[in-house]
Amino acid sequence: MKLNRNSLDSKVNLIILMFLLIVLAGIVFVLSKLSLSVFYQQISSLVVVLLVWIAAIVLIKRIYNTYIGHPVKKIEQVSRQASTGDLSTKANYTSGDELGSIASSIDNIIQNQSNLAEFVEKIGDGNYNIEYSVLGEKDKLGSSINSMRDKLHRLASEDARRKWSTEGIAKFGAILREDSDDLKVVCDKLLSNLVSYLEAN
Repeated sequence: MKLNRNSLDSKVNLIILMFLLIVLAGIVFVLSKLSLSVFYQQISSLVVVLLVWIAAIVLIKRIYNTYIGHPVKKIEQVSRQASTGDLSTKANYTSGDELGSIASSIDNIIQNQSNLAEFVEKIGDGNYNIEYSVLGEKDKLGSSINSMRDKLHRLASEDARRKWSTEGIAKFGAILREDSDDLKVVCDKLLSNLVSYLEAN
């Protein structure tokens, strides 16, 4: 049987079962060495010992489920959702132990991914002035998205300048084509449209 394929709960249950089997084997061994009369005298003590062991196992299992089993399942579920892009749930497990640290790290990853998604959405809407603070020197994704924003901003600016030039040339070409008979009228129209187009008034 390969234990690494089993869930954490089944591994703990297997350990408890092995512990019970060892205890029962020990009890059977001790009882086989006792005479029948001593056995009957000690049966109440054996029952009490068994009940205490069973209560201890139930208590240990309950403590395990509360402080390890359920938090691990929640963290595993949240990390699985986040790995498929679902950033709607956080682990929200606040404990000072290692599980709390793992849950906090996963929650931070989810929050950072949400912030990046919002940032990219605003860039897609044409807001190139928005800032994103990279998380550190090794934040490759944040740096790449900031670089993408800068390149898109530069391309949008160049495209706007090209469009402005093209529209201006077309506008002034149309003026030259329509009133080519009277030079004074053409010059007046060109000058007034140039001042207006350059917003130089």
